[in-house]
Amino acid sequence: MATEPMTAADLRSALERVRAEVRQGVDRATAADLEALRIRVLGRSGELTVLLRQLGSLDASERPAIGALANEVRREVEDAIAARTAALHSGDLEHRLTSERIDLTAPGLPVRVGHLHPTLTVERELREILHGFGFEVFEGPEIEDDWWNFEALNIPPDHPARDLWDTLYVAEPGSWEAGAPRPAEDGTILRTHTSPVQIRAMRALTPPIRVIMPGRCFRYEAVDASHSFEFFQVEGLVVDRDTSLADLKGMLEEFARALYGGGTRTRFRPGYYPFTEPSVA
Repeated sequence: MATEPMTAADLRSALERVRAEVRQGVDRATAADLEALRIRVLGRSGELTVLLRQLGSLDASERPAIGALANEVRREVEDAIAARTAALHSGDLEHRLTSERIDLTAPGLPVRVGHLHPTLTVERELREILHGFGFEVFEGPEIEDDWWNFEALNIPPDHPARDLWDTLYVAEPGSWEAGAPRPAEDGTILRTHTSPVQIRAMRALTPPIRVIMPGRCFRYEAVDASHSFEFFQVEGLVVDRDTSLADLKGMLEEFARALYGGGTRTRFRPGYYPFTEPSVA
């Protein structure tokens, strides 16, 4: 295009020429032709863009009419390209529908579903085995207060057993200064074990009681390949007359055989747990 200033008549003639060329060629254009046409006419260095830059050289009285014509031509070019693009897409779809054959008797694609997490798989297996032993599931909240988690289990604030748990406290906004020690007896916590559910079960049920308490527990642990601040636990509770440690031993032996196989060998020995007496491991 010429870089010398153009008159209003020259601009009008050039704009009409662009419009005529687009009208003449767009109906037979392919998708590639349309893209080339868009770049040639509407691109940053396209014919219409170059012509619009000439508006500044016109007299102020001539600019509105030529500007309106330029906008009209731009809209017509854009609409023509869009209409031809839609027609090409429609034609492609119609051709595919008439030329392609769909075999409705062919087997469909299999729907893949996800896999259960190993922890959930084991928990479900434990539930099924213990249900066969007569245990029912009893659940409790994961967010507890200090009384349920410790004191109701005979673990007061000064009990040495508290040192075994790295408790995660849930702060309420404005309730205590960040970084300051928080009194254990004045905290809402993430439960450190499922034992609080034992207390809730004994309050809610009447003997004989035979329940298990599966669920998540939380402790302040350094996270690595074998440790996390979150872990799963399954705890059991039996309250009945004439129930002894021998019953516990026999039930655990049968449980181990059901879980690991009939040839499983077990060993019981004294264990140290400062919150229970006697304790076995």
